[in-house]
Amino acid sequence: MTDRSEHGRIEYVSGYENAPGDPFGRCTLVIEPDGRARLDNVFVGRRRAWEGRVAAATLDRLADALRRCGFPAVPQYDLVPGTVLRELSVTGGPVPGRALLPWFEVERWAGSDDLFVVLAGLINELSGGAIPVGPAETLAGAVSDARAVGG
Repeated sequence: MTDRSEHGRIEYVSGYENAPGDPFGRCTLVIEPDGRARLDNVFVGRRRAWEGRVAAATLDRLADALRRCGFPAVPQYDLVPGTVLRELSVTGGPVPGRALLPWFEVERWAGSDDLFVVLAGLINELSGGAIPVGPAETLAGAVSDARAVGG
């Protein structure tokens, strides 16, 4: 089990608010070391936001996933016009850094599979299913006190 004081602040940004092929817009998920979380979503001018608390076990799972994938090192990739990116930043904690990856390149990042499953599932859970980018059922009980707030 990871010491909570060692968790870094995680910020995960995915998608684009004005991309016609992106059904979810831009999602910005911020998870504080103590588990407080906020999700902001912008899609074609529409702004929504949610807050909640991420369970300690899920914080540990994220920290372990970051270590396993060697964060912040990512595989090399080529950017082509129109590429949708994922940005993951961690400040503080044992593995600080920033990684930027094309959406579909995460499969090439060894060990990152659980990391993005958890992040996507947290987006789904915090939004109460309004942004179904990940399987909420894999994270049952991972979020508490989720509620919509002003965007």
